[in-house]
Amino acid sequence: MVFGLFEGNVDMVLPTVNYRFGERLKGTVNVKLKEPKTADALMVHLYGEQQQKSTEIRQGRAVDRYDVVRVFQTDLPLAGKQSYKDQSFPFEIQLPADPNPRTTLEAPKDLMGAMVLAMTQPRYAPAAAPIRWFVEAHMDLPMAFDIRKKVQINLG
Repeated sequence: MVFGLFEGNVDMVLPTVNYRFGERLKGTVNVKLKEPKTADALMVHLYGEQQQKSTEIRQGRAVDRYDVVRVFQTDLPLAGKQSYKDQSFPFEIQLPADPNPRTTLEAPKDLMGAMVLAMTQPRYAPAAAPIRWFVEAHMDLPMAFDIRKKVQINLG
């Protein structure tokens, strides 16, 4: 089909969606395509996203903005460039041991940057939104839409 639409699907089978930090997540990625397709890669991504609030000053008024930030990501290649049709790929990926992974901020390089950082730092630490965890299978198809399957998991 045109641009890779409706070429087939990628399914992910997990024994459960409830895990503890530091465990190993095991699963299987099942590829089902209507006809053989050459893909550049088949990957599994584990990532955590968190909604974060920032305040901006616009025309003298404080405006709150909420962004979803990826605070953790690890990638596991399952297979490289090859022809795929109907295949299964077992995988195992290590879950993070730390329940609160932190993104690292770059330190300011000059006095002006340090002053701006000091003025914009909150005077209190707002309650952090919970981190939502996902496992995603991703088939990279050249010159077509990639095929993806995303499953939310619970870590606790």
